[in-house]
Amino acid sequence: YLTIPYAASLNLAAASTCNAVLARTGAAAGTCDAVFAQQYTGNNISAALSWNSIPAPGITLAYGYYVQGGSGWQNSELATDITTNTDNIITGTILSGTVNTTTIKLYQNGTLASSLTNQSTVGAINTGFGYNIGKRWDLGNYAPINLQELIVFSSVLSTTDRQYLEFSQSAYYGISGPSSLTSVPAAAPSAYITKWYDQSGNSRNAAQATS
Repeated sequence: YLTIPYAASLNLAAASTCNAVLARTGAAAGTCDAVFAQQYTGNNISAALSWNSIPAPGITLAYGYYVQGGSGWQNSELATDITTNTDNIITGTILSGTVNTTTIKLYQNGTLASSLTNQSTVGAINTGFGYNIGKRWDLGNYAPINLQELIVFSSVLSTTDRQYLEFSQSAYYGISGPSSLTSVPAAAPSAYITKWYDQSGNSRNAAQATS
């Protein structure tokens, strides 16, 4: 596992996107075995991609956060857990607003799998604590994963930007689900690539419209 020290650019209290390409290698214990999670010692947890035991049943991969002394864990969970030894593209987002306006979304292979709205605010975080990759918030449990990629943003990606990311991962790793790269939306404000070259050997090259 890895621990990333806290930095101001990693303040996920207001918003976050956590994107991972991973395969589950065994059964998860359902006790916060985390792909990615902020460390915890009595403080709010701003983001955690984990197999969480709360709320029930807590046996599938989920993205969410923890409010200390308040509403506890707030998670958006997959209805069915990812298949063992099969790569998946998982993207979770949290947009935290005022009380009871927070939204959590969880995408699996380009499709919205779960969404929660009207959740309590994430709240202030303890900036003295960093983030764990591959182990839960207190280093108690390893996550049973083979992790290919992990990308975390302190914002919620636009639909277009999320699709660009998932489309490119789909082509590179040969994961079905996200639409073919030929379906990439035109004129993305943050991408000005005119042609995408598939490096997976599957010849899924695609032209990118700019207007």
